[in-house]
Amino acid sequence: MNRELAVVQAERDEAAKTWARYLKVWTVWNYVRSLASVMACALFLPALQGV
Repeated sequence: MNRELAVVQAERDEAAKTWARYLKVWTVWNYVRSLASVMACALFLPALQGV
């Protein structure tokens, strides 16, 4: 995704479409990463109680 974004020229009409697609996909995966981090923390804290 970053490589595709790097070659797009900001002045061209395709830049807005590329950015919109980039942000949509990136935002979804950012939420997935955030949720995974919260879940890992939620599972890790009880594991610490058993130590």
